[in-house]
Amino acid sequence: MVKNSFSAFWKYRYLLQNLITRDFKLKYRRSVLGVAWSVLNPLLTCLVMWAVFGSLFNARGAGIENFPAFLIIGQLMFSFFRESTTMAMESVLKNAPLLRKVYIPKYIFPLEKVCFALVNFFFSLIAMVLVLVVTWTPISVTAPLALVPIVLLFVFSLGIGLFLSAMYVFVRDIMHIWEVFCTLLVYGSAIFYDPAQMDGWVQMVI
Repeated sequence: MVKNSFSAFWKYRYLLQNLITRDFKLKYRRSVLGVAWSVLNPLLTCLVMWAVFGSLFNARGAGIENFPAFLIIGQLMFSFFRESTTMAMESVLKNAPLLRKVYIPKYIFPLEKVCFALVNFFFSLIAMVLVLVVTWTPISVTAPLALVPIVLLFVFSLGIGLFLSAMYVFVRDIMHIWEVFCTLLVYGSAIFYDPAQMDGWVQMVI
C-alpha cells in the first residue's frame, strides 16, 4: 500500500515542481525588490521586535543571551509555519475548478504550498546569517543539526495544512479562527521572550 501511494505521488512530481515554480514567479512578478524581500522582510521585522522587546527585557533586568539571533530564528520558524499552513488551507478550494476537469490527488495542492513556503524559508535564512555575522554570535559545531527541527516542522506544517484544507472546504470560517489562533500561538510560544520572566500561572501555561 505504501509502495502504491509513493508511486502515485511520484507520478505527479513534475506537476508539483511546476506549481512551486508558478507560485514563485507570481509572488515576485510585480515586486521591485523581488527575492530580496524574503531577506529584508524578516530583517526589518526582527529590527522592530528587537527595538521593542529588547529594551523591555533589559528594563526588567532579564536580558536573553544573543537576543537578536534568538529572535530571528524563532521568527523565521514561526513565519514558515504560519505561511505554509495558511496557504495550504485555501489551496484545495482555490483549485476546485481544475479538480472538476482533471484528476489530480487533492493532497498535491497543500503539499505544494508547504514546499513553496519552505523555499521562501531557505531564502530568508540569509537574513539569519546576516544577523549572526553582525552580532558576532558564536556558532556551535552542532549547528548542522538544525536540519532536524526544520524537517520536523515541515512534516508538522504539512499535517496541519492537510487538516485545515479539508476543514476549509466545509467551514470557511476556519480561516478567521486560524488567524486568531496563530496570533495566540506566537505570543504563547516564547519565540521572542524568556518564559521565566512571566508570572507563575502564565509561565505554567506556556
